[in-house]
Amino acid sequence: RAAQQGWGHYIETAATNVTQAYTPSAIMDLRKRRRETDPDTAFSFTVASGIPWLIGDNGQGHWWLGDRVGATTKYLGARVYVTRCRSMTLPISRTEPAVWQAKFGDLRTQQDALERLVSLIGTTASALNAIGIG
Repeated sequence: RAAQQGWGHYIETAATNVTQAYTPSAIMDLRKRRRETDPDTAFSFTVASGIPWLIGDNGQGHWWLGDRVGATTKYLGARVYVTRCRSMTLPISRTEPAVWQAKFGDLRTQQDALERLVSLIGTTASALNAIGIG
């Protein structure tokens, strides 16, 4: 049912550690539950420009840095992974042909930005307290 509702569907999990709504802990728990559904796949591949795609920006090619691209693997069947292109390099050498090396996806820790900020503030406050400033 959630797959038919698109990217903005309602979260259908229960908050286990929250007893009151509209509190900072409830907001952080809901954001954590939303991050749990983010894809955690990353892949890279090499492609020569023009075989089978043109690589370029602003109408010069099919895709470029920051675009969402779908790819499959020959070992996992017909599953298509669609993620954003994070980095592209074109190593140029006299002995080898110029082939683009592209990396897709993001395997950062599954920590929300707000949760990381609260943790950083707590660490800073405890460090300041330890040296006698707080």
